[in-house]
Amino acid sequence: MKRSFALLLCICLLLMLCSCGDKPAQSSEETPAPVSDGVITLSDGAVSSADPRVSISGKVATLTAGGEYTVSGKLDGGQIVVDAAEDGARVLLHLSGVTMTNEEAPCIFVQQCDKLKLILDEGSENSLCSGVEGVSYEEPSGAVIYSEDDLDVEGSGKLTVNGFINNGITCKDDLAIQGGELTITAANNGLRGSESVEIEAGKLTIVAGGDGVKSTSAKKEGKGYISVSGGEISVEAGGDGIAAETQLLISGGTVSVTTTGEPELGSCKGLKGSTGVQISGGTFTLDTTDHCIRSGGDAEISGGSFSLKSSMGRGVSAWGTLRFSGEPSLVVDAIEDGLYSETELYIEGGSFNIAAGEDGIHAGQSGSGEGIVTVTGGRILVSAYQDGIALRIMGGALLACGKYKPPKTASAESSQSSIFAELGGHAGSALTITDGSGTVIGSLNAVYPFTHVLFSRAGLGVCELSCEGSSVSAQP
Repeated sequence: MKRSFALLLCICLLLMLCSCGDKPAQSSEETPAPVSDGVITLSDGAVSSADPRVSISGKVATLTAGGEYTVSGKLDGGQIVVDAAEDGARVLLHLSGVTMTNEEAPCIFVQQCDKLKLILDEGSENSLCSGVEGVSYEEPSGAVIYSEDDLDVEGSGKLTVNGFINNGITCKDDLAIQGGELTITAANNGLRGSESVEIEAGKLTIVAGGDGVKSTSAKKEGKGYISVSGGEISVEAGGDGIAAETQLLISGGTVSVTTTGEPELGSCKGLKGSTGVQISGGTFTLDTTDHCIRSGGDAEISGGSFSLKSSMGRGVSAWGTLRFSGEPSLVVDAIEDGLYSETELYIEGGSFNIAAGEDGIHAGQSGSGEGIVTVTGGRILVSAYQDGIALRIMGGALLACGKYKPPKTASAESSQSSIFAELGGHAGSALTITDGSGTVIGSLNAVYPFTHVLFSRAGLGVCELSCEGSSVSAQP
């Protein structure tokens, strides 16, 4: 009996040991080891990676599948190629301390993927260079970063891009800047997104021989636009500062543009929308040879702070209707017209201080008769070398002086009284207007010589206009 019990006990123990031995094997099957880590290292004149998704040929690393990758190190003559053919493939490519040059081709070339997210890792400083500085390329093409598909740039690191062959960053689809500190030097365009460019955040410093920021294709409905909603943008360009193939839409951010080209040789405007311009906010400092802001269609400015200077063109101009609403603030110094519309111009609100070498505010095609400027609000000061303004005054406060032709009002259509007076002054002289009690109700330091003054505001009565010791009394 004891021997039978002992035998049974041994059998039970053996079964328990076999059962325990099976568990590690089962656990190993349920939790397989990772197959890749996405690390790409540039060093010693070569590219290395243990990731099977990375195909390496010489100094070229090709990413063959969607997923996340990290690149670091230094390499001359190298290239990262994205060729992820599967549907919906998205690639997240981290730059984490990368220095790469390529004399003949893009440093990063996206052949195909649904979208590339280029992430500038926190605290990293990265530098990409294509071409050789000072070399003139007979048939320039491509860019330092060139993508056939959507491209987003984000993160908080730094990236220096030197595009000596042609462009800095080119995307054939939609290009978005969502973060990072980018310094771009380009022989041609700084940023070029064929179907759209969206700038939401980050800091951009661009020096471009051509256009600073550009969209080029309106083949698809609703495309060809440029949108700026945030970030800091500084552009020095031989062509246009920011130029949209269709609509230019700006709702925020800080934008500084200097253009250095010659208008007779090509467009070198500050901000340009080929079919329209809409600006609702932001801070703008534009110093241009051509027009500061130009719309090929209608334009509306409903907010923002503007310092505009044009040495060879207009301040703000539109082929269609030009409308100011809300509370924008504009200081304009233009060698031609300050504000110009080919059709109609409306000022419904805002603050304007305009110096113009030609007309201060002008509506209607040049040489084909005057259009009508309608003012229903705002605070407007104008010093013009030539004409004043042809307008219909419904509200607001306006003080304008001009030299050659007297400022004209469509008085029969105006609902607010105005004063027109013949009074002259020199450039730099102070013009002052007082009411019947001697209270100053308007003043202007003239930028150009003038011979006539126009003044309008609500509740206007008899006024005294004074300049350089001369004065004249006038009433509506």
